[in-house]
Amino acid sequence: MLEIECIQPDDMDVQFAARVLQDLAARFDLEPFLFTRHIRLDPSLGRGGVSHPTLSLGVMHAREPDRFLSVFLHEQMHWFLCACDLSAVDAAIEEFRLGWMNAPDSSRRDEVGADEYSTYLHFAVNWLELDALSTLLGVDRDRDVLSSHSFYRWINACILRDTDKIAHVMSRHGLLRQDARLLR
Repeated sequence: MLEIECIQPDDMDVQFAARVLQDLAARFDLEPFLFTRHIRLDPSLGRGGVSHPTLSLGVMHAREPDRFLSVFLHEQMHWFLCACDLSAVDAAIEEFRLGWMNAPDSSRRDEVGADEYSTYLHFAVNWLELDALSTLLGVDRDRDVLSSHSFYRWINACILRDTDKIAHVMSRHGLLRQDARLLR
């Protein structure tokens, strides 16, 4: 069961987003992807989310449930990685940095993370997001949803192109959820 906290609870968009999130939780078995149950809906976040200290979601994507689900899963995967061996996370990030050295400058916020560390951390987060979407939406829709985002575009393009290569890095460092689908 999700604990949904609404910032501006009287706001119609926040109320709608809360219903959509509840509908998604009823429609899908989200249990394998829940690493925190306390979810804050915050209209000031727009289309995105923040993982910590409280998983917080903007409400703009609520009218597109698959994309809203994707943002929710993305933030949950940050929580998953925080529960992993952080030295393994750092080792994977270094491997991603060496394997994909042509990242755009971090000033291009629609393409990459806020800095180099964030960019390569998002290789792991976004791959885990794609894997969760694959489980819930299927292998065609997962790719459509991930590629539809207007943020992390370079990272997502790398993940969609190099899915198996990234999966092997994740596996080598023990960063896969037990039921990962995308490791071939």
